[in-house]
Amino acid sequence: MLLAASIPLSKFATSVCMFSIFGSWLLSPWNGRFDLLKSHWKSIVAMTGLFLVFAIGLWNTENTAYALKDLQIKLPLLFMPLALLTGPQFESKQVLNVFGFLSVGAFVSAFIGYSHYLYISNDNPENFRAMSPFISHIRLSLMLCFSLIFYYYLLLKIKSNLKWLLVLPCGFILFFLSEIQSLTALVVLPVILCATLLFFPPWRQSKKLGRIIGGGFLVVILILSYKVQEFYQEEFKTAELPVKLPGRTINGAPYIHDITNLLTENGNRVGLFYCEEELKREWKKASNFSIDSMVNGYPLEVPLCRFLTSRNYTKDSLGVSKLTPTEIKAIEKGMGNHRFLDGKGIETRVRTTLWEIKRWKDNKSDYQSSVTMRIFIWENARIIMKNNLWTGVGQGDVEDELRKQYSKTIKVDPNKMKRTHNQYFTVAIAVGFVGLLVFVFLFLYPFAMYDGPFKYLYIMGGLILFLSMLWEDTIETQAGVALFGLLIHVPFAQYLREKQSGKS
Repeated sequence: MLLAASIPLSKFATSVCMFSIFGSWLLSPWNGRFDLLKSHWKSIVAMTGLFLVFAIGLWNTENTAYALKDLQIKLPLLFMPLALLTGPQFESKQVLNVFGFLSVGAFVSAFIGYSHYLYISNDNPENFRAMSPFISHIRLSLMLCFSLIFYYYLLLKIKSNLKWLLVLPCGFILFFLSEIQSLTALVVLPVILCATLLFFPPWRQSKKLGRIIGGGFLVVILILSYKVQEFYQEEFKTAELPVKLPGRTINGAPYIHDITNLLTENGNRVGLFYCEEELKREWKKASNFSIDSMVNGYPLEVPLCRFLTSRNYTKDSLGVSKLTPTEIKAIEKGMGNHRFLDGKGIETRVRTTLWEIKRWKDNKSDYQSSVTMRIFIWENARIIMKNNLWTGVGQGDVEDELRKQYSKTIKVDPNKMKRTHNQYFTVAIAVGFVGLLVFVFLFLYPFAMYDGPFKYLYIMGGLILFLSMLWEDTIETQAGVALFGLLIHVPFAQYLREKQSGKS
């Protein structure tokens, strides 16, 4: 339970808890332990097999030092199943406590993080990643998504009217996920909400409660769908060229109209009404930042031109002179659309993502944004996987091979593209296609076998992890491995132990 609470709050405490679990298992009496190993050997092989899949990748690796460091992070995948299945038996109530401590820890982490963000936001309002000061915002988002599922489960199970107090943390979590602009949550939440309505609908427990919760779920899904569709239409609508394009600015300087540039901002063409001479001269008067300085991987001129276009201002002295001090500061931090000043949270994330996709569609040489960077990485990862289909490149050589592949295509910053941002690609590159099949089988095995009291929570936890591994290297970090062990191994081990003792 301490481990569950520590994951979203402290890397150090997480490490201490893991060492404590492993140490207590080693030092506890071994009487009867071999009988337990014999009874659960199939499940032990399946659960520890995930670690063994990665360990097999040592045989052909060249970067052994990195491989051993990577396996050290994944050690909990080996010792947690052993400790849970051959250590002291625990009850189903304790599994529920583990889920509860994880959910409370995630809520506290989010609350502290948001308070921290409010304190620093006056100096840097765009630094929304500061809302997750303890761990990666992606890992925290996954835990918060599971927390919503857990609180929903409690709402259906608790009889006391005090259960409605759970609406408060649920509301804050939804607000927080919106403010932190988590694309992971934006993808995961609608899926788990739809899965909940299909497989664990609230009206089965209570018609009145079902109408309230089910209606709320549907409203959230419909609003999200409508908003995404609205933003998509705005971003991808065809921008018509003006009937007549003026040749000069009001000051007489020549315009450049790049009609081949299809990039738009709020329906306006970025490539039109551009005067480099006036733009640079006027920006130098307005800001202390050089127009050629880099921000978020781009020259500052890029967000400047985008921002002016979003306002339907010309890219010349007149356009820059119309910018307010607040807008100038926003441009200096890389903001490329005035709507990001007005809109907040999830709206900004959706608009940014659609803009990134459109820019990739129009110009496949842009790899700076989080979405297009992943597209670029996945394309290169697929090439490496195809060239090493059966054996992989070795557990320690994934990053090295990615860097080699990048050098064949385009010059990129390797520090920004260390991993594939897809757990399945990472496994396939490391140990080959057969290793990937074994990994997926071992991941799904507990769900096929589990029939315990927390089936809904178990399946939803697995679904969250499954989806996250499409977007991130979920179990390549300490927090991801610990979360995997708690959501997958703890309930499954308790179910097997309880089934053996004849209680279910």
